[in-house]
Amino acid sequence: MRNNSDRLQRNTAPDDAPVEAATKSGNIFDFVAPTEILDLPSKGKFYPEGHPLHGVDQIEIRFMTAKDEDILSSPTLLKKGIAIDRFLQNIILDKTIDVRSLLIGDKNALIIASRITGFGHEYPVGMTCGTCAHQHEYVFDLTEIEAKEPGDLDELGATLTDEGTIKTTLPYTKIEAQIRPLLVEDEYKIADAVKRQESRGQEPTPYTTQLKTMICALNDVSNRAQIHQFVDIMPTRDSKHINSIYNKVFPNIDMRQRVECPQCAAAEEVNVPITVNFFWSRE
Repeated sequence: MRNNSDRLQRNTAPDDAPVEAATKSGNIFDFVAPTEILDLPSKGKFYPEGHPLHGVDQIEIRFMTAKDEDILSSPTLLKKGIAIDRFLQNIILDKTIDVRSLLIGDKNALIIASRITGFGHEYPVGMTCGTCAHQHEYVFDLTEIEAKEPGDLDELGATLTDEGTIKTTLPYTKIEAQIRPLLVEDEYKIADAVKRQESRGQEPTPYTTQLKTMICALNDVSNRAQIHQFVDIMPTRDSKHINSIYNKVFPNIDMRQRVECPQCAAAEEVNVPITVNFFWSRE
């Protein structure tokens, strides 16, 4: 990726270094899988003390291997929805780091970087023009994906606490809400909660379940039952405010890219779609 502070920087050893080492020794088992160092969108912020990434702005991963492709194509892991996380756990060199404890934004950056090491930066996707409905293939450049610049807390009327959470006053109820960044393990908990609702014949509520997960206090009251009760009756203005603050402050990557239709030349900005073919090459 480009050597730019706003990009997801990667510091990689020369491509021929491991091959050359094995060639000189005459032993193919001297080959060492190349690695890269990735700049994390979080820059180590929002991780609690004691976490391996607390205050650490980079993470080292190794390149994808054939064994990793087995993980990504495992029917059992795919059915359980854990194939990608199992794969990421496998390529992170520091084994004290648990993928489930990662901030979602950092996980997203790892997914993009690992795909580039495995199959390159070009990612072809079938697209349909929103103007003329022409179907065409567009090749996204994954190196163009940037880490989001966090919004200014003062301008947003928010404050950062010592615990790494954000406090903001809700526009309608005037309640002071304290929110935290979601972790990978939170994704699992939210998905499990939705599945339980569906199994009971209830209407799934992923949006409010996510809000209940990210809010950790209301007017300094951290009782979970009271938080859940408030979320169920929260005015839309307040819930949209929480999501807006969350998206502007907490670290993630910007997946938006400009796509131009070859038929009518209409251009639109779209999020890079992560399809089932994301981790597979054409070859």
